[in-house]
Amino acid sequence: MTKDILFKQARPTWPKQALGKMNQHVIYRTTLSWSTYEETFLLITGMTFYKVYINGDFIYYGPSRAGHGVSKVKTIELTPFLNRDSENLIAIEIIGHNVNGYGMSYQEPFLQAEIISKKNVIKYTAATEGGFDSFMPGNKEEKVSRYSYQRPFAEAYALDKNSFNWMKDSTIELDKKELVEVSESFLVRDFIPTADFSIKNSLGLCADGTFRIKEKIKESYKDRFIDDIDETLLGFQRKELTSVLTDEILFAEITDIKVKPETEKSKVTLKKNEFSIISMGENSTGFLRSKVKVTKKARLYITFDEILSNGIVDQTRLNTCSIIRYDLDVGEYQLESLEPYTFQFIQFYLWEGEVEILRTDIRNLVCKEVQRTRFKSKDEDLNLLFETGVNTFKQNVVDIFMDCPSRERAGWLCDSFFMGRAEFALTGFNAVEFEFLRNYDLAKNFRNIPDGMLPMNYPGDQLTGKYIPNWAMWFLIELEEYFIRTGDRELVDSLSLKTEKLLTFFEKYQNEFGLLEKLDSWVFIEWSKANDFAQDVNYPSNMLYVAALMSAGRLYKNDKWIKEGEHLKEVILEKSYNGEFFVDNALRENGEMINSINTSETCQYFAFFFKIATPATHKELWEKLTSFFGPARDEQKIFPKVYKSNAFIGNLLRIDLLGENNLIEKQLKEIKEYYLPMAQQTKTFWEMNDTRASLNHGFASHICLSIIRDTLGINIDFSSKQITWEITGTLIKEFEIDLPIGNELLKLVLKEKNNQILYFHNSIKNYQIKIENKTGQQIYFENPPS
Repeated sequence: MTKDILFKQARPTWPKQALGKMNQHVIYRTTLSWSTYEETFLLITGMTFYKVYINGDFIYYGPSRAGHGVSKVKTIELTPFLNRDSENLIAIEIIGHNVNGYGMSYQEPFLQAEIISKKNVIKYTAATEGGFDSFMPGNKEEKVSRYSYQRPFAEAYALDKNSFNWMKDSTIELDKKELVEVSESFLVRDFIPTADFSIKNSLGLCADGTFRIKEKIKESYKDRFIDDIDETLLGFQRKELTSVLTDEILFAEITDIKVKPETEKSKVTLKKNEFSIISMGENSTGFLRSKVKVTKKARLYITFDEILSNGIVDQTRLNTCSIIRYDLDVGEYQLESLEPYTFQFIQFYLWEGEVEILRTDIRNLVCKEVQRTRFKSKDEDLNLLFETGVNTFKQNVVDIFMDCPSRERAGWLCDSFFMGRAEFALTGFNAVEFEFLRNYDLAKNFRNIPDGMLPMNYPGDQLTGKYIPNWAMWFLIELEEYFIRTGDRELVDSLSLKTEKLLTFFEKYQNEFGLLEKLDSWVFIEWSKANDFAQDVNYPSNMLYVAALMSAGRLYKNDKWIKEGEHLKEVILEKSYNGEFFVDNALRENGEMINSINTSETCQYFAFFFKIATPATHKELWEKLTSFFGPARDEQKIFPKVYKSNAFIGNLLRIDLLGENNLIEKQLKEIKEYYLPMAQQTKTFWEMNDTRASLNHGFASHICLSIIRDTLGINIDFSSKQITWEITGTLIKEFEIDLPIGNELLKLVLKEKNNQILYFHNSIKNYQIKIENKTGQQIYFENPPS
């Protein structure tokens, strides 16, 4: 790993006053005259989350997240945003958390930036000189609770009409803070495509009403992100908090609510003890924005969630503090959250004062690369499912692969396996997957977990030392598929040592049969009863281990790993399969390994997904699974001793297996049964079969791949540079689709006209397109079908 010289003069800095402190809100500013207008770029990085503004206008949010001791440097062209006729104010708004979390590395905050014009450095961060000044506005409350167990702090503000002058007025006097130089990171270039930061309008008012403020509440809201703050979960302890937003909102008791039959786009006027609920129309992710006119000094609470619960927003449904509080002096404000959130509904509570909510919207923080993908058919349900998959994908794939963009924003393995497949299908590249896997490669070591193991999510810190051994196995399987998709041998080879250390780590758990036994930490299969059978020998874990050994063996041409995998496969077939089903686990009793009777639906899918069994070798089991299992099974009556799968990940494995084995009609029917209710309610796919958890989970965007590959019969093979289109003319008789392949766009059209089947495709450079006619009748090429 060699250091790339990216900055010429900039140094990593932070205000001396903020060193070592949590939840610090910091502004850096500098100015540019018109003479520096041409060919002007900002190079920027940091262990912070920041927003960049020019003359008060937002232009960028970052950084792309990296692991411990590593920072990714973004190059942003400023020229299009600069005003030629006056001095330009460049402002960088930063939140330095300085705590651990699931979606970021725990490191001391810093900012490092320089502005280059015509290849000359004209401004840069430094302890002295350099041209950047720093100050701390002081209007963001510091000692508030975390947002969730997995994410840093919630937001609360006290603002007046001058609070945002720092953003647009270079002449105002500021209390400048002394900058000091801090430890330097290992710097790498940021290759992530810039996100979509466009503004998305709300649909408008969907309900309003009144509430009273109770004198007291029965009990405080309790959760580990408030009450379990210690050396493993950093933050402010409850006794230190100057505000407890989750308790404050409990004083509001709804006294009247009026539901609007249709959303109203008109502005909303709120008086004391009134509330309104605004709908986005679908789950959305980004920065919550409200244009507010305050006519009487106000206290405004904004709560948000993905659904309504009993007609209102439940701000803690996800075990989060989904609340922003604003104390507002008289004036007009364009409010925008500093942190990104996910929501479909926004509820405004006015505690005191009088305000007009002039507009509510969101600044998107989503993947822009999906904008080239288009799909349309005569099946409106299928159109909605595809759109929902894209919507889910783009909110979870920005700088890393995330499980959800709400509660965690964390880069989990296993989830990433499915998103890697979806990324290539929907964007034509694997740019984010490269960065996601590169984070594991760039890390010199991983803190708080055993040597050789990989973190279950990264970048992130579990100071408790928790890890999921299964997720490290999924890493190896994903790495092989990534190589097949991209041909990126350099990254694969760079990860060879970590692969070897990981497989060596697992050796100490092998029992006399070669099976992994009594794996440590959090052995995770899926969100179902299958998770209760993790010990002593968990067969799904061992099935996954077989696949990991085989993937690593093929990637690195290691016959030893392949032979171990082949041997272990035979052991599992002998030990786990009881003649009817694969059982989930075996327990050690008096020194002997004894199979339990525990049987889960998901265990069966693991067996077929990881090729322990095939429909040919286990025909009766496969027929049972395809005939009696799935979304329609009443598990109380049909195979009641086989525990049902959940959305993550058993149901998705089933859908993939149906497609792989050409049960396309059944697959599409079950996709609709599993996922259409989700699409209709939130236009995103969920973590579970119900609304208990995240309703926007990235892994399920894999459904788009199932629709492309299986329903439409389109298979794109990167390694052979071949596109195969199997035209059946049965399930979906007419459709149009645009699919990115690298920088090009593949367009496919299928039509029925005058009892003839017409098709069209364009050509793609370096790819051969093969048409397989499975219709049983003549098909005709028309350019393009009308």
